[in-house]
Amino acid sequence: MLLTILGVMLLIIILKMIIRRFKLKNIRGKYVFITGCDSGFGKLLATRLDTLGIHVFAGCFTTKALEYYMKNSNSIKAIALDVTDVKSIENAYQVVRSTLPENTGLWALVNNAGTLGHFGPVTWLSEEDYQRPLSVNLFGMVRMVRTFLPIVLKSKGRIVNMTSGSGKIAALNVGPYSISKFAAEAYSDTLRRELYKTGVSVHIIEPGCFKTGFTDMELITRIISGNFEKLDDEMKTFYGKGYIDKINSTFRDTIKSFESSKLHKVIDAYEHAVTARFPLTRYVVGYDSNVLVFLNTYFPEWLMDFLACVMSPTPSGGT
Repeated sequence: MLLTILGVMLLIIILKMIIRRFKLKNIRGKYVFITGCDSGFGKLLATRLDTLGIHVFAGCFTTKALEYYMKNSNSIKAIALDVTDVKSIENAYQVVRSTLPENTGLWALVNNAGTLGHFGPVTWLSEEDYQRPLSVNLFGMVRMVRTFLPIVLKSKGRIVNMTSGSGKIAALNVGPYSISKFAAEAYSDTLRRELYKTGVSVHIIEPGCFKTGFTDMELITRIISGNFEKLDDEMKTFYGKGYIDKINSTFRDTIKSFESSKLHKVIDAYEHAVTARFPLTRYVVGYDSNVLVFLNTYFPEWLMDFLACVMSPTPSGGT
């Protein structure tokens, strides 16, 4: 009986691996819009899809990025885009709609734009500190889908949303980011089910820690120190001045342990979500994200709390 079960499981795994290799036959010539193409995953994905013969609209926040695409690519169409600004999104939509051939829709909307926001314990942060990551990571996604959905429906295409492993497991000292990604997960699940009978599918990318601008220790250190200085004297005394150095040390050790320079793994997941005949609902990318999601799913919360906090510093007033 055990051998039969193992045999069936192995067969299922093999079949899944084979099915995942099936690509859409007519992917060349389709149109895809990607947000956050200034750098990192968005920039790499725009280049990857362009080499596959896909028409790429690259949403860019900075003038520098727009100039880069104008100088270096004749096929990628860079468009000014601020996902926190409804007017900017509507302008981008009009550019896309006027560029699409008649009776042609947008095959995929890739919501890649994101920001980390503030660092440090949530007890240090104000309501304002949550606004930027929520506005970009969650509401930016909501705004883009609401605006671009008509032309995605037209092609019965796909929506691909970037969330994070931190959207499944609450991460220490990046509360606003983690909260925004939890919300993006819930939004994506809701959206997928509401569009279930429309022909439009929704897919989620959940990467772990990769070497991008998000792992800039100099920036992290500066933000943590700034947030500590905003505390009143009583809270500063409770945590102690040395607490900042301990948090920074923990951050540095965590990034060093988990950070991966293999950004192509995330791009491979994105590409599969856009071009595969049978794309996955969610792509958990990186060994750290896979391990943590597994532990969080099958292990008791008290153990996960211990594992998450065992390396975190203790406030002076907590001893």
